[in-house]
Amino acid sequence: MTTETPTREELDAHFHRFGRDVDYLNSIWAQVKKDYPDQYVAVYEGEIVANHRTLKKVLATLKTKGFPSNHTLIRFAAKKPRKLIL
Repeated sequence: MTTETPTREELDAHFHRFGRDVDYLNSIWAQVKKDYPDQYVAVYEGEIVANHRTLKKVLATLKTKGFPSNHTLIRFAAKKPRKLIL
């Protein structure tokens, strides 16, 4: 399997689109936590395109719908904050 190396312009476009998705998700995050508690939420091009309690199901949904998982923002909307010990 051969994969072409993306051009600088393609990388820039992906980076900026991803940044817009981050900004979009941050702007609606409070509502997302209410609407999708304890679920993974996937955003692509400024739209929530998948959600589920398991990441595996979200990835399967992205594949079924034809969204590139490697260019989709996925975040877990925890109902209660979780503490991580690193």
